[in-house]
Amino acid sequence: QTTGDQHTHNVHQTIQSQQATGDQHTHNEHQPIQLQQTIGDQHTHNEHQTIQLQQTTGDKHTHNEHQTIQLQQTTGDKHTHNEHQTIQPQQTTGDKYTHNEHQTIQLQQTTGDQHTINEHQTIQPQ
Repeated sequence: QTTGDQHTHNVHQTIQSQQATGDQHTHNEHQPIQLQQTIGDQHTHNEHQTIQLQQTTGDKHTHNEHQTIQLQQTTGDKHTHNEHQTIQPQQTTGDKYTHNEHQTIQLQQTTGDQHTINEHQTIQPQ
């Protein structure tokens, strides 16, 4: 139940943010993150880590390198730049702009506009 701006720089640790309201700017390196029930703008720069975003509402701008991401029940605009990773977005509503390089993607139950640029990867849309 955090309200307001949240600027967090975390190195080598595990973070669990739940029910956060407001702007969230997180820079995480080499760690697992679990964000659940986040409302508002979310700008996340993650390197070499595993992220699970669930029930996120609002704009989400994510730059992920060398990691595994599972996005579920995301509402709003999603702009994702992923390199060398595996992504499984499920139940996504709204605009989705995805640039993926060298990775495996599984898109399931996507509603709205979908703009995908994939290079050197395997895609399984279901």
